[in-house]
Amino acid sequence: MYAKFPCPECGRSVYTTKPPGQPTRCTCGADVVVPGDAETGQLAATIERPPTRASRDLDVFQVGRVLGRSLGIWFRNLVPFGGLALLLYVPVYLLDTEFFVGPLDWFETALRWLVDSLAGQLLAAILIDAVFQVLRERQPEMERSVRNGFRALPRVFLVWGLCSLVMAVFGGAIGLVAAGAGMDDHPFLALVLVLVMLYLIMWFAVRFWTAVAVSVVEDPGITAAIQRSWNLSEGVRMRIFLVLLVVGLLGYLVSIPVGFLIRPLSQDAAYAIELGLGALIAAFGSVVLSVGYHDLRQAQEGVATDELAAIFE
Repeated sequence: MYAKFPCPECGRSVYTTKPPGQPTRCTCGADVVVPGDAETGQLAATIERPPTRASRDLDVFQVGRVLGRSLGIWFRNLVPFGGLALLLYVPVYLLDTEFFVGPLDWFETALRWLVDSLAGQLLAAILIDAVFQVLRERQPEMERSVRNGFRALPRVFLVWGLCSLVMAVFGGAIGLVAAGAGMDDHPFLALVLVLVMLYLIMWFAVRFWTAVAVSVVEDPGITAAIQRSWNLSEGVRMRIFLVLLVVGLLGYLVSIPVGFLIRPLSQDAAYAIELGLGALIAAFGSVVLSVGYHDLRQAQEGVATDELAAIFE
């Protein structure tokens, strides 16, 4: 008989023949202790043999499936998810309309960036928890999701910040070289370098796409979360790129008519609508990220939804 229990670190099921009280190791690398009564040798839960899993079934991760499920979850939970997004971006609106007047100095620019970034990453952390509840066919408990989101925010922000830094360094370095080449003196070389810069940015964006979700669900550490995201994208990079491309196009297409509609409004009212729309688009992006990470784990590792969500319990 095998002992079966969830890993407290990543939520995956652990199977082992070791007796209760003995240490074993999960596939995520975490050291765990077999639950049960060490004196009697009674295991907390047993199974005759572990289920057989295909190592990879990449057909599970499909662009249309990810986007379709994400849209369904988004519209069914528009009020709680959208309301949360709008609420989290209120500080950004207040900074821009009540506190910052005229050109921003370096401190105001840094503060504005920090508040905007914290709002975006907190929104992602909260919605990842909430979407996993929906994927388990449960009504999302937003209070629990907010609580878990705040707990995850420090590590999420660090993971996101490191990913952004890597992309900025590589993209910025090539951009500087392209600028040095000069569009007038060496137009072809400058164009090639710009294209290389765009390719690298998108390549890193695809590779780092699930790093925040990994940090929330698995919490393996800052660099380990990025490495996990890198590994999860193996074999499906083009599909992830298409998901990101479609989400970006949807946001752009929605913003065009809104931009025309807000022209007659006052500056503050127009900005409020523009920022609110951006918050809603960011929330939808977080839903897509959650569903995409869920499907990638199933595709790459065969992990069931309940196992993935067990870490939140």
